[in-house]
Amino acid sequence: MSPPNDWQIKKCLGLSLAVLLVTLGLVGLTSVGLDVPVLSQVIGFVFLTFIPGVLLLRVLKVHNINIVESLLYSAGLSLAFDMTVGVVINFALPPLGIDRPITLCPLITCFGISLLILCALAYWRDRNYCPAAPQHEPIKKATTPGLMAGINPYLLAALLPLLAILGTGMANAYQNNLVLLGVILLVVIIIALAAFTRFIPPPAYAFTITMTALALLYQTSLTSDYLVGSDIHLERYFSRTVLESGYWDPAVPVAMNSCLSIVILAPLYSLVLNMDIVWLFKIVYPLLFCLVPLALYRIFRLQFQPRYAFFGAAFFICMPMFFMDMVQLARQQISELFFVLVILLLVDRRLTLTQRTALALVFSSGVIISHYGLGTGYTIGYLALGALVLIFIKSRSGRKAWQWLIGKSSPLPSDLTTVGAFTRAALAVVVCLSLAFMFGYYSVVASGKSLAGTRVLINVVATVSQPFVQHFTPQQEATMPPAPQNLRLARNESRTTCLTPRLEWDSLPGAASYWLQVATDKGFNNLIIDEGGISAAHYDIAAALERNTTYFWRVKALTGYGESDWSRVGRISTWPPTLAGRVKDALSSRTELPAFV
Repeated sequence: MSPPNDWQIKKCLGLSLAVLLVTLGLVGLTSVGLDVPVLSQVIGFVFLTFIPGVLLLRVLKVHNINIVESLLYSAGLSLAFDMTVGVVINFALPPLGIDRPITLCPLITCFGISLLILCALAYWRDRNYCPAAPQHEPIKKATTPGLMAGINPYLLAALLPLLAILGTGMANAYQNNLVLLGVILLVVIIIALAAFTRFIPPPAYAFTITMTALALLYQTSLTSDYLVGSDIHLERYFSRTVLESGYWDPAVPVAMNSCLSIVILAPLYSLVLNMDIVWLFKIVYPLLFCLVPLALYRIFRLQFQPRYAFFGAAFFICMPMFFMDMVQLARQQISELFFVLVILLLVDRRLTLTQRTALALVFSSGVIISHYGLGTGYTIGYLALGALVLIFIKSRSGRKAWQWLIGKSSPLPSDLTTVGAFTRAALAVVVCLSLAFMFGYYSVVASGKSLAGTRVLINVVATVSQPFVQHFTPQQEATMPPAPQNLRLARNESRTTCLTPRLEWDSLPGAASYWLQVATDKGFNNLIIDEGGISAAHYDIAAALERNTTYFWRVKALTGYGESDWSRVGRISTWPPTLAGRVKDALSSRTELPAFV
C-alpha cells in the first residue's frame, strides 16, 4: 500500500477536497444543533492531523518513503501548519473588524481557504509526478501452532485500546479494575510473543507498538472524568481562556502562554471536533502522543533488525514516565513528537538534503513553539552542542580521536559518511535559524518569561565550568574584605517611629552577600534577627519592633575568600506609643479605652 504522497496528484487532491467538504458539512450541522457524534470527531481529526501535511509533502516533492514515515511527517507538518495558521488568524482578523478570531466560523473559513491554497501549490509543484507501478510481494503468513493459530495479530493489537477504554469505564462506574489488569497482562503476552515466537510478523511491529502505546496511555488518561495532574490544569485554564475570549493575548507574562500547543492547537481541535478541553486532553492528545513510540520504532528499524527495533520501542512505552506522567503534560506530548521527528530525519536517507533541511527547520520550530523548556534544551543542548560534536567528529582530529577510542584504525560510522548525511552547511543553517527563532520568539511572547529556562541553562553551564575556569586562571592572593561601613536607617536617623524600618549600609565591591544581626543588648546575646545570604546592601525588617525599645545591629560581608569582621554596632531606638496610636490599638483590639493622665 502506497502512502498518499505517492498517489497520482488528482487522486490525492480529490481525497483532500473530499475531507474538506465533509468537515465543512459536519461543522455546519453542528453549528445548527445537529451534531453527528463520533463521525464529526473522526473526520475532524483526520482533517487537522493529516491532510495539510500530505499536501505539504506534495509541495516538497517527497516521494518513495515508507508509509510509516509518510504518516509521521504528515502529522508533524499538519500540526505545525495548524499552529501557524491559527497565529496568523489571531493577529490578522482583528484589524479587519473580527474581534474574536479564535471562534468556529472564522477558523473553519480561513482553514478552508488555506487548504485550497495548499491544493493549488501541490498541483503546481507535483503535477508531473508519475507514480511507479506497485510491486506486490507475496505475503508470508506466520505459522503459529497451538492456541494462537488462527488469531490475527493485527486484530489482537487493535483489541488493546478497546479493552483499555472498556476497563477505565468499568473502573469509573463500578470501581472494578479487572479489565485493566487484563490489559496489562495482554501487553506482556504480546511482547513475549514477539520475543519468543513468530506469531507477530515484522510488518505488524509498527502497528502493534502504536496500539500498545495507545492502550497504556488511555488506561491512565481515561481514569476518572476529571483531569489528573498538576500542569495540565493550568494548561486547561489557558486553553479555555482563549476559547472564551476568542483571542490569544501573547503579552500575558506566564511562560505557559508561549506554548502554541496549548493556546492555539487545543482551542482549534476543540472547536473543529466539538469537544470539551478536558476530553480533548484525555482522548486526542494521547492519540497524537502514541506517534512518538511509532517514530522511535522507525528510527531503530533503520539501524537494527526489526525485532531489536520492536524491543527498543517496547522498552520506551513500558516506562512509567511514558504512560503515567506524560498524560499530565499536554504541551510536552506535542513537543516530544516534533523532537523525535528531528531525530528521524538524522537517520532517514530517502529524502534529499534540501527536503531534510526544510523539514528539520519546521520540526525544530515546532519544538520551540510547543514547549519553552524542551525548546530551550533542544535548541541549545541538542542542536547547537550536537552540531559542534558532529563537526568535530568529521574533522581530521575527530577521526584520529575516534580511532584512538575504539583502539583500531577503522572509518567513522556509516551514518556519518553515507550519501545524504547532513553537511556542515545544512547543520549551520538549521542551528543558526533555530537559535535566532528561539530567542526572538521567547523574547516577544509571554513578556520574555519563557527565557527563564535559558537563564537557568546558562547558570548551570557557568556553575559546571567554574572549576575548570578557576584551574586555568591565575589565582590572585586572597584578601579579606573590609567590614561594612556607614550603618544607618533609610532616613539617616537613629530614632524612628516606624516599627519595620529599612537598615542600610555601604555596598562593598566583591561582596557576594551580607550577614545581619539585630539584638536587644549590645553583646548580641538576645538576637531577634540573625540572617545571612542578603544580596543587597539593605534589609527591610518584616516583624514589627517593640515601641520605646533600643536595638543594636551589625553587619559583615561574605566573599569567595572568606568573611569580613563585624561592622561597628548601630543603634535603633523606637518612640514610645502616642495618644493616637494607643487609641487606634485599643479600637483595633476591641477593648475598652485606657485611662490617660
